[in-house]
Amino acid sequence: MKLSSRHTNNMPSAQHGGKEAHMPLTDLVRYLNTRDRDQRPFTRLDDPFQATPTGAVAHYARIRLDSSYAPIHVAGSGSLHGHAAVLKATGELNDMPLHPDAIFAIPGSNAEFVHLDRLVRTLHALNYLLHPDQQHLYVKINLRHIEIVPGGHGIVFENALRACGLEPQNITLEIHVVDEADHALHDALNAYRKRGYRIALSSHGADWASNHWLLGLHPDVVRLDHGLLRKPEQLNLLALRLADYGIRSLIDVENTRQAQRAIEAGVELIQRAEGTAAPHHARKRTRTDAAHPN
Repeated sequence: MKLSSRHTNNMPSAQHGGKEAHMPLTDLVRYLNTRDRDQRPFTRLDDPFQATPTGAVAHYARIRLDSSYAPIHVAGSGSLHGHAAVLKATGELNDMPLHPDAIFAIPGSNAEFVHLDRLVRTLHALNYLLHPDQQHLYVKINLRHIEIVPGGHGIVFENALRACGLEPQNITLEIHVVDEADHALHDALNAYRKRGYRIALSSHGADWASNHWLLGLHPDVVRLDHGLLRKPEQLNLLALRLADYGIRSLIDVENTRQAQRAIEAGVELIQRAEGTAAPHHARKRTRTDAAHPN
């Protein structure tokens, strides 16, 4: 991924050798904090973003927010496809780690919830600028955010992305779906696609092979349940079904053995935990294999 040279209106930039370049991290953090003051629906903290020697962090309700990135590889070749942003949260008073989902229970209003959701995604985009292997970035967007915001989906985040030198085309928005889709979700997904974002969906326990309303959302990627690694035949059938619809399958693995199992089942994208080896090539299962298991 190459950093874009495009800037939003009124965004400061630096000149190097006659070419426009993005500002240093400290200046970018200052710009985002100034921009945040105009949008902030609450006053828990003055400036959420802070530049550190290792990157950027955000502060919210006496909690320190940071980013990490889980690599995603293409199963067939082992080449790097991109990274999934993972939120890290730590209590500032006791230095204790917190579950990221718990952070989203704190907002006291819909406006604050939307602001927090955008804050986290902006933090991930900001830190991805410093990643040595930039490719495609997966960031989560909370379904409640989509239900709250009436329209204009993706515009505010797009402005933040451009400030960080990224484009919507570099981003896959990942949404966990818990109920049957309504018109609001359909409209939001269409709006995101029109702006260039890709869509990844997950739904715990869903049968993607037969659930037509989920398939009707037309995601680019589906994240399959990790537990399916214990059911290789079912995993293979799901991966093949999704491929029939032009949808890429993704699953997260914890070790090399699980990665090989996923590849053999025909999963297209493998997300691995930090510190595990990249998946090596293994023969994918075909429809003939599925019909005639060993």
